[in-house]
Amino acid sequence: MAPKKKAAAKGGDEPDPLEVFLKAYRKNVKEYETPKIPEVERILAKIQEDGEPVAGWNFREEIDPMAFRVLMHTLHQTNYPGIRALRLWRCRGGDEFVRSICYYLDAIPSPNVEELQFVDTNMTPLGCDFVGRTLCRTGNAKITFLRLDFNKIGSEGAEALAKGLAENASIKHLSLQYCGITSNGGVALSQMLMYVRSALTEVLLRGNELGREGAIDVLRGARRAQRLKCLDLSDNKFGDSDDVLDNLLYLFVNHTGIEEYRLLGNSITDAGAERLLQGIVGNTHLKTIMLPERISKQTLEAISQSLGGGGKGGKKKKGGRKKK
Repeated sequence: MAPKKKAAAKGGDEPDPLEVFLKAYRKNVKEYETPKIPEVERILAKIQEDGEPVAGWNFREEIDPMAFRVLMHTLHQTNYPGIRALRLWRCRGGDEFVRSICYYLDAIPSPNVEELQFVDTNMTPLGCDFVGRTLCRTGNAKITFLRLDFNKIGSEGAEALAKGLAENASIKHLSLQYCGITSNGGVALSQMLMYVRSALTEVLLRGNELGREGAIDVLRGARRAQRLKCLDLSDNKFGDSDDVLDNLLYLFVNHTGIEEYRLLGNSITDAGAERLLQGIVGNTHLKTIMLPERISKQTLEAISQSLGGGGKGGKKKKGGRKKK
């Protein structure tokens, strides 16, 4: 069997970042008597085998909290540069894992991490407060992708996030799907959208409970989200009241940057869809409008024909229901 490769040093007498990290990590693990993290051991073995960094560090298994804390402390201590994404999926670390990662992300200079995911990790509003503080205007400016899906953070969590994200100029993709955010969290979400230097291009809020008032707050905030291209409000328990439709139509006509609206699973009727159609016609920037499947096939086809310019030769996109 061929010997494993070592990650190459950057040149000259400059120490190899991996060797610096490994030395400190092994020392800290021994000092604090923490168990090895199998997923970390596999990542490190792959780095040594391939001689290249592993950009995405993914965690799906249960992890000893102290062991994870030691890992993040060592990453902070050594400023290891090889990580671009940290993804925690269902590993149930809760707010303590969020605290540990935020400690790492608070390092100066900021780590190279650009993507951060906590999916179904038992995160609470306290964890949102940690994230908000780390990603505030004077904090970490490297993160561009933030996903917190399936954590029941509620409106309190949205408000805690907004303390930082309302002045964040780096995040482009924000996903808060199935987070239990109610109408009380609509203002906080609006604040995240309307920051004058916001970089948000995609905001996914599917599966919350915004209702009419919360949806209107978000739509009003979107008016000032200059770079926004996709807004997902599917399954948010609102209907086609006049004020909801008025705000959607305002965006259709006046915000030419937003190309895609996802409105599936809400109580939008044929009458409401026909009114939306009036705002779609002639607005060639609109590429995708996803509406509930209960709407008649005829109305959905009319919307599909109108998207992207429709009969004027623009690219057509379908609404909520596909043709069979």
